[in-house]
Amino acid sequence: MDPEFPPDGSHPVPSTKASSCVNDQAGSSFCSIRQIVYVSIIGVYSLVFLVTTVLFYLRGKYIRDIKLRSIRLTLLQAAMGYVLTMGILLASQDRRQVPCYVYLWGLHIGYYLWNTMLICRTLQFIVKARMSEDRMLWVVNLAQGERLCDCASQPRGRPALGPLLRKLVTPIRPLRQTTTPTPTPAGRLPGRNGPSDPALAPSDLFLCRHRCRALNRLLKYVFLGGLVLLLAYCLTIQLSNARFRASPPVISCHGTFSYYTPLLGMLALDMLVVYPVAAYLLWYVADAYRIRSELVKSILFSP
Repeated sequence: MDPEFPPDGSHPVPSTKASSCVNDQAGSSFCSIRQIVYVSIIGVYSLVFLVTTVLFYLRGKYIRDIKLRSIRLTLLQAAMGYVLTMGILLASQDRRQVPCYVYLWGLHIGYYLWNTMLICRTLQFIVKARMSEDRMLWVVNLAQGERLCDCASQPRGRPALGPLLRKLVTPIRPLRQTTTPTPTPAGRLPGRNGPSDPALAPSDLFLCRHRCRALNRLLKYVFLGGLVLLLAYCLTIQLSNARFRASPPVISCHGTFSYYTPLLGMLALDMLVVYPVAAYLLWYVADAYRIRSELVKSILFSP
């Protein structure tokens, strides 16, 4: 019996074979092929994201000259993944659904681009700090190395979020190199090297304190912003599904398994990779800020 012509004499139901999970004449499901393709894309992208982050973290401490190579690599991977995804959608999906999928996948990949860039920049900041033999001496590395944000023009108190975001997405520039210091009792840093520890000017210590406070607050904004974006993504999908159930539009996202696979993959990647790493970075920077604050106070207010 043909499902397009019901036996009760009602109007024929439009065929959905072009956009839903149906079996062809050979008995194989075309939708299962699309499921495999989507799962493969999510799996490969998640694996690349995880491996890139882990390798950068493990091997970064041995790289003395860390620039923006990791960010360029991440941008290249995301661009290739986006082009590949759009090509697969154009080849296997109903062309009426392509604009909706372009919007959803663009939001998806843009979200991961932002998180990946923030994680890479924060890892760059932490790796630069961990180059020191003693954890108490990483203030020197921050003052003599590359900066994540500029706190020189910020007053005492809460730094503005806008300049921090602009500094975050622009290439970093080397900070002013400290000249050969003249050791003074108040300028030494307590560490393993004893009298050979370099000295920092009070202005450099003031900048270090503001940078660490700004980074700590920025990571908190990033974590909360990721949650807001994730909720907005889920809400967009729910509204799209409700609109489709009410009256199927010309451009729609059908509620098949292949449609929900990207959402499930994104949720799994967020819960297993992005947010645990962000939480660890937030905890590490908060702990480092406590140590650095005690160090700065001991140097500035020492007799």
